[in-house]
Amino acid sequence: MLIAIVEVSNHNDHCIEKTLLKSGYQCTAFQTPDAFLAAADNVIFDLILVECDAVCSNVVAFVHLLRGRFGTFMPILLLSQSESETDAERSVLAGANECVPRATSEDRFLSYLAAWLRWAHYSTVKDKHFGVGRYRVMVPQRRVHVGDQTIRLTEKQFDIATAFLMNIGRVLTRDHLCNLVWGFQLGTVSRRVDTHVSQLRDKLLLDGRYGLQLLTIYGVGYRLVMVDDDLEAIA
Repeated sequence: MLIAIVEVSNHNDHCIEKTLLKSGYQCTAFQTPDAFLAAADNVIFDLILVECDAVCSNVVAFVHLLRGRFGTFMPILLLSQSESETDAERSVLAGANECVPRATSEDRFLSYLAAWLRWAHYSTVKDKHFGVGRYRVMVPQRRVHVGDQTIRLTEKQFDIATAFLMNIGRVLTRDHLCNLVWGFQLGTVSRRVDTHVSQLRDKLLLDGRYGLQLLTIYGVGYRLVMVDDDLEAIA
């Protein structure tokens, strides 16, 4: 899970970056909007967090630009020093998903992040039929076709499957999967994640024979990769 922190503020103390890293997120901080926009040409971010003193005209213009560039389903959150209702209204009208006061507790702030990340994943895939190699995903029916087989998955398995299939080649940490499927950070669900992934690997035949292999990245999470199904799967 990669979060961009964009500073449009005079009071950044790097606390948010430390909070995100401690909570298992990957994040990159940018000191200016221009620096972020240049990097965004080459890096895929899952959420954009804009730090500001207040929702001024410059911040509103930047949010408008972000929404136009990244589309409807990119979560954009503002973290403002101000707690005024006017700032909250202006941020939403500009296209942000939420304006979070800087004084918000750490737990509540993290819950906002988890909720919007789940929303983005669900909104992106909910009406889609899409394919990856020899796999075809029917999202409304919650089915996956592999070759000539139709495989039905449980709700949790399907959510995990779509996360992998939409992120070929990316390492998805257990925290990322917990956020998308259960809506909170890794804790007592750690073993449940591994159990679901193990079952999913078997049910979807993710051993390379149909061109996709699910790899375990020990101590981190998992990565789904494309392989040549005419060759031996990756060891």
